Amino acid sequence: ESGSFPAGWTIETSADDGGWLVGTATGLSSDAFPIASNGSSRIIATNDDGCNCDKSEEYLITPAFDLTDATSVIFSFDAFYRDEVYQGNQEDASIEVSLDGENWIVLEDLHGHGSWDRHSVDLSPYAGEATVYVGFRYDDGGGWLYGFGIDNVVLEVPPTLEAALVEVEGGS
Repeated sequence: ESGSFPAGWTIETSADDGGWLVGTATGLSSDAFPIASNGSSRIIATNDDGCNCDKSEEYLITPAFDLTDATSVIFSFDAFYRDEVYQGNQEDASIEVSLDGENWIVLEDLHGHGSWDRHSVDLSPYAGEATVYVGFRYDDGGGWLYGFGIDNVVLEVPPTLEAALVEVEGGS
């Protein structure tokens, strides 16, 4: 919401527009990729329609999360993504995880909507790991496609439910 790129986040891109940008939904929109307002003053988005440049394998990567002491972890975010085809090219967006920042595992291949959509990804299989990166990946399929916007990113460690047997009564 500050209008600047979040500290510790990184971008991997071949695009000549800088890849993932911070701005308003209106400011990051284009004619064929109008991003609806999500109620936030700032979002992060990559817009292939706006630049028609190389947006293959474009990553927005969180800082490393230390999940050493966690047992259950949920990663949530709002996505604006349409999952379109244009001139035979298919765009693709996914949420991926890495333990080294280099090798990625797809957690969820995103489906498209014409509006913002809330996603939650279970990172519990990575609980106990000291270095966990989450990557938002966008690929324009080699064509002139649309884009992908994100907002309201949350890493949540739900409280552990503890139950204990306190007393047992026997009947006669």
